[in-house]
Amino acid sequence: MRYSAVILSFILCISLLFLGFFNYRNFGVTTNELVILDDKDEVFKLIDKNTPISVQIEDERWGQAVLADPEVLFQIWRVIRESKSYPSKFVPNQDRINGYIFFRDGSKEYFSISDRFQLGEYFLESKEGEMEVGKLYRIFRHTLETKNNLLTMVEKAGAIYLFRAEDTFDPDSEKVLRITGEAKKELLSCLARSEKIEESKELNDLLLEKGIQPLFHLTLSLEDGREKDAPIVLSVLSPDYFTLMDMGFLNRNVVYFEGFLFDYCCRMIMPSFLE
Repeated sequence: MRYSAVILSFILCISLLFLGFFNYRNFGVTTNELVILDDKDEVFKLIDKNTPISVQIEDERWGQAVLADPEVLFQIWRVIRESKSYPSKFVPNQDRINGYIFFRDGSKEYFSISDRFQLGEYFLESKEGEMEVGKLYRIFRHTLETKNNLLTMVEKAGAIYLFRAEDTFDPDSEKVLRITGEAKKELLSCLARSEKIEESKELNDLLLEKGIQPLFHLTLSLEDGREKDAPIVLSVLSPDYFTLMDMGFLNRNVVYFEGFLFDYCCRMIMPSFLE
């Protein structure tokens, strides 16, 4: 009888434990599974909103460009997430680029960037010693400096001058040729056949052997008189390659193109020296 009571008590304890296991949420305890199920919709809404699908970049000189490469967008969003937020900051006007980041849910946020980054009402800056915002800026600049945008600027340019790299630029010099009319149309046609390049073994070999030693320069001055002091310069390196540098930016970067601008320059400028 005593053993029966012990066994019965043991069974009763086990039963109570099982009941407690299956019903302890009634005592105010929530399982991880329940949290996930309850918050799943909100979590996915947050993820969707914070997933950029494209970036529209705008600049007074270069116009517009759209960035939609998923890998690059992921890098951009990683930089934004890892940057520090600073209240009451501003983005300097020098070298500033503006635009909008578009999200999967249809919303968009304004951004502005130079050495700081503004997204909506938040101002971000890299941690001390890091260059993350600088990397972000270079991505946007690289996206803006396209062949199509270059063609648009050449077409609208107020003045285009061609001269040999060994000569000093002087618009009134006989050694400097102003490109107008049919010569300008031919230049546009030549540039339209060129391609912006990221990597090239032949170009790397050329730069290692000779460095950046231009043969010709083409300077583009825009319509606004203020911009004429900050031209866009195309420098011919060889029969196959030329560079682009926008002197309007304080932080200047060199963009490389493959094309036949050398042949064009020779046709345009050499006869004037043979007269």
